Amino acid sequence: MATPKLESNGKTWAIRVTYTNSNGVKEQKHRGGFKTANQAIAWSENYRNAAEKALTTKNDLKFFELCDKFMAVKRAYRKKGKPLAPRTIADYEIYIDILKKSFGNILLRKITPTFLQERYDMYSETPCKQAHIEQTLSAIFSFAELQGFTEKNLWLRVVKSEYAPKPENQVWYNAEQIKILLQYLKTEQPKYYVYAKLLTITGLRPNEATVIEESDFRFSVKDDIYFLNVNKALSIVYTKNGRFTEIKEPKSTAGQRELPVTLLDYDDIHAFKIKNRINSPYLLVNEKGKQLTENSFYQAINRTTKRHNLPHITPYGLRRSFANLNKSAGVDPFTVAKLMGHSDVEVTNRHYFKDDIELNKKAVQAVSASLSND
Repeated sequence: MATPKLESNGKTWAIRVTYTNSNGVKEQKHRGGFKTANQAIAWSENYRNAAEKALTTKNDLKFFELCDKFMAVKRAYRKKGKPLAPRTIADYEIYIDILKKSFGNILLRKITPTFLQERYDMYSETPCKQAHIEQTLSAIFSFAELQGFTEKNLWLRVVKSEYAPKPENQVWYNAEQIKILLQYLKTEQPKYYVYAKLLTITGLRPNEATVIEESDFRFSVKDDIYFLNVNKALSIVYTKNGRFTEIKEPKSTAGQRELPVTLLDYDDIHAFKIKNRINSPYLLVNEKGKQLTENSFYQAINRTTKRHNLPHITPYGLRRSFANLNKSAGVDPFTVAKLMGHSDVEVTNRHYFKDDIELNKKAVQAVSASLSND
């Protein structure tokens, strides 16, 4: 039972009642101004009873109502500051809408493993969508079991698809291939040459490169070199109504870094803007000063590689090329991790330096040479 308290005026009473709303989320309601403590208690009991009567009984719960309760809890977690990625909420909203249409107004107690299997198999022709549907259904039915809406997790009895791994493609270029690609781009598509050159000399992520501004470059007289301040990235935000882009800070502090750029490279990546007299705060732009997108860049290098019979490579593959060029030059994993904005050097080791015999050999030779008396 809620306990009433005298308000600051010493004459009226206030009370706070805790109850569970129709979505299964605990909430509180505060009200004051009662002349007596008994009036406050009576109001709290009536309010709680009315709130709990709004609960749908377990036997009459429909699938779409279960989804609403699930989303209410997820949003409540977010509101209380508990860790839940914004994109996760948006993904749930998108795929729960799809499931609501597929399941209709079916009662939860009438859903069988066979029914679930049929609905899940409907998306077998689109593996990516099926994977998202699988994640969403798994979360919903785990929630249903945890909240007592179902006695067992029906989703555990569904046979899941085995997703075939993506075919191996050429994911990075060596120094000679980089030179060839850059030469073709410089001749045929100079605006995208700037994009490609920037990725290969800095190791930026494509979504970081897209939003680089002129103000991000700082010249150091002492070092006679430019430093590129990386502190933002273009992020895709998914909502119920679609998706849009916005500029955000890096996910970790490791993503905020300063990258050295030589005077020669600085002049080279600015030659396109200077030649076309482009006045734009951004570095990666077209002839009209409009920002280039990662997708248009991908299409540009895809056309170039096909036209000249070069191995397939993606914008992210150029970032990988930066790492492998540094590895070939004998740069240690910790330095490469710092340049690439990896929060953990283990990420760099796993993708670029795992079981690298050549680097291990060079390290042993270097130690041996330093200890040699010759």
